[in-house]
Amino acid sequence: MRVHEILSTQPLPVTSYSRKKAESVITGLEKPINDHLLKLLVVDNDQNREHLTEELLEWLDEVAEIRFKPDNKSGPASFYYRILFDEPFGGTGVVNIARRIRRFERQGYRMRDADLNDVLQRFRQFHQHFAEACNHGVEADEIATLLAQITP
Repeated sequence: MRVHEILSTQPLPVTSYSRKKAESVITGLEKPINDHLLKLLVVDNDQNREHLTEELLEWLDEVAEIRFKPDNKSGPASFYYRILFDEPFGGTGVVNIARRIRRFERQGYRMRDADLNDVLQRFRQFHQHFAEACNHGVEADEIATLLAQITP
């Protein structure tokens, strides 16, 4: 295979891991993914928006291309949703979002006056749709569409 062949628009083979390794990889990406999602929802800074979106799309694409050995199948939607949303935010979503927002403010970000219940709902909605898309085999351009649907 040559470089120009992998840069074409044809799908490439996906990364195949054991379930335990896949969970570890996604868990490692949970915090930066969720922090960037929250920043897109609550930070009042259009200049940084493109950078946040680009990084976020890279991480989400990395999650979406993970498949399980030995049959190279994607995980169930519940697998992705549990790791990315339910474990860090399930049951205590507003409180955990508020803690992260306070940290962003300490880091110097200026916040929009957003309703935290609305932020949590958009956040949950994204993760539900993303988890379902991962289960079905989502492509990078579809992830960008999902992201655009939740951001203000």
